[in-house]
Amino acid sequence: MKKIYLLTGYDGFYGQSRKPWVSIDTALFVKELQRLAYTVEQHEFHEVVNGKVEIKDSVVLYSFSHRENLHHYIRDSLRYLMACGNTLLPSFELFCCHENKGWQELWKRTLGIHSLDAQYFSHKRELDDYDLSFPLVSKPHRIKQYRCGTGT
Repeated sequence: MKKIYLLTGYDGFYGQSRKPWVSIDTALFVKELQRLAYTVEQHEFHEVVNGKVEIKDSVVLYSFSHRENLHHYIRDSLRYLMACGNTLLPSFELFCCHENKGWQELWKRTLGIHSLDAQYFSHKRELDDYDLSFPLVSKPHRIKQYRCGTGT
């Protein structure tokens, strides 16, 4: 049997692509992996990052989150898991592509994948340096604005 670690959020939450705020049936997912001859060890991220569970040189399948604070927490957890020699599913590079169109385009370029022509800009003034033809689609990145001293 092959062993796989399954990392989830709180209470076994494992996000899905269609409705990321709704977990898949994690117990059913584990049963299906076991049916496919995997030994599954399921843990939550906090157990790994706080040393309750040690995972080294293993395959780790993990959940994701659209929530910004959890996204950063998961990113840090994945970096730690990679430093411990683990193989991540999906890869860390694909994790970075999640909800990040700019990185998706840069990663596709490194893999030699060519689809729709795309550029990645930090400001509209940079558009003047390129010969762009219509139609154009703009995907602005939204950053939360924080007012100094208010905590909001």
